[in-house]
Amino acid sequence: MTELNKFQQEIENLLKKADKATDKRLYNLYIDTIKDLKKSLLVDYQRLDSLTSSQRLKLSQMSTLLEQLDQSADKLKKGLRSEITGHLIDTGKVAYNELFYDVESGYGGISFAMLKEEELRTIIETPVANYKLSERLNDGVVERLKNNIKDDLNRIFLHGASYAQASARLAEQGYSSYRRAMMITRTEAGRVQAVAREKAQAEAKGLGIEFDKVWVATLDGRTRHNHAELDGAKADKDGYFELNGLRTKQPHMFGFASEDVNCRCRTISRLKDDDTTLLRRDNETGEVAEYRNYREWEKAIDRRQFTVGSDTDYLKSDKLVSPQKGNSELIHGDEVAFRGRRVLNSKHDLYVSDSLGSARKSFSYYERQIDDVMSRLTVPEGSPFPRFVLYDSAKDIGKKNNFGAYDPETNTVFLNATKFNEKAIVKKLQAANQKWLNDGNIGKFFAVDNDPRGPLVHELGHYKHYMHIEHHAKANDITYAESKQRFNEKLLEFLRSKRYNIGEDVSGYANKHLNQNIGNLNSTNEIISESNSLNVLKSDKRAKLIIKFLEKEVW
Repeated sequence: MTELNKFQQEIENLLKKADKATDKRLYNLYIDTIKDLKKSLLVDYQRLDSLTSSQRLKLSQMSTLLEQLDQSADKLKKGLRSEITGHLIDTGKVAYNELFYDVESGYGGISFAMLKEEELRTIIETPVANYKLSERLNDGVVERLKNNIKDDLNRIFLHGASYAQASARLAEQGYSSYRRAMMITRTEAGRVQAVAREKAQAEAKGLGIEFDKVWVATLDGRTRHNHAELDGAKADKDGYFELNGLRTKQPHMFGFASEDVNCRCRTISRLKDDDTTLLRRDNETGEVAEYRNYREWEKAIDRRQFTVGSDTDYLKSDKLVSPQKGNSELIHGDEVAFRGRRVLNSKHDLYVSDSLGSARKSFSYYERQIDDVMSRLTVPEGSPFPRFVLYDSAKDIGKKNNFGAYDPETNTVFLNATKFNEKAIVKKLQAANQKWLNDGNIGKFFAVDNDPRGPLVHELGHYKHYMHIEHHAKANDITYAESKQRFNEKLLEFLRSKRYNIGEDVSGYANKHLNQNIGNLNSTNEIISESNSLNVLKSDKRAKLIIKFLEKEVW
């Protein structure tokens, strides 16, 4: 294997460490998925235990398992998308920075263009063989797992399989799917890093940095023979490597699965007169500085650059302003991932999106709001406090009129902080209610439209709902899906017994959501959240009874 210098080897170690961490997270994701399926499978076996020996189980009878399978598939899709996208963004950034880290470590600071996250996302979602990454994960991994599980169980049920045998098949299918997800992750990470390195090398050439682009192969028994032969080869004057009549600027970019899938090759940029010095001279001050590792260098780059929207401005000072923020990190949520920073001087676990700029006003506003509303909220003892994330709805999630969301997977309350003053929030709520009336409906679309705390209380209603279902499931040793299904059935019975009209007594939004999701596990979500708003902000008697029903946990 071509020798790497000190800085390149450090980057290589960081990337390998990130690969292992992602591997572990994906493995745990599958472990949790299969555990939930096994629990549901056991429920069905116990329920159908009375079948005679001449009768055979049928997959169609496994109602609890089938419902859990749908729920687990949706959860797995979101988990894979979030984890893998985050990994690709983080490692793509490191791969891009490698060359400039090497240069600055030896020769001092240079002014280079950072690779923006939007560019990385474009690279990640660029179709390969006509399929986007999201499509390959959803259809090629998760849907394939669902179908394989159904086919497998159908087959073994014909032979009178026991619970232990069926459970073992679930585990085998889960492991096979995990291996496929990891293969896609490794291949995509290699491709994204290759494109990022190519962009860095083009940027460096534009800055007049002289280097040779060198192919590096991992020389072991798993390396393709023709790739091993390229180890140490330099790119031609046009930046290409040639292999068996094929030309490419980087490994992973041949465009043929036979050359790209599971490839572990990479390139390095070998600087002219590289002596891998451990000291560097700052070109601006003339001082000789001690060696900094990559993470220290990255922090310095973060301080040097400050992101406001999509423009990058250079700071003239390192002074912290209120809110005091930590390092930029990837924030994951339901179908979204964007960069933000933790507010170190907040009383809460609060983050702000980098798209909000300084976020001084939005932080001050929501810090007070969260203080007030959290003091009014009750959840089961021992429930974890939620994380709060302030974001720009248009830039971060592409939904301009979004108010917020709650993501139970990360226990995060997302709040749209694009317009954060009281008048702006109330105006948006009332505009939605007026449109509801203009469309020929009666009552209110949103239960509370004259209190700016409405969106926050609503999302915390989802948090409260989830905590009670989770608490009930653990207390009764059942799955979350079973607890939620029981709750939905009993709540709707309760509402019918009280002769409540959801559209009039709660809100049009809650009623619309129920009708669109009848029979699904999430069908009652908005009934609880809207009732929480009415209970906390209006002391509504009917809403209070609905919330009390949730809190008693007797379904």
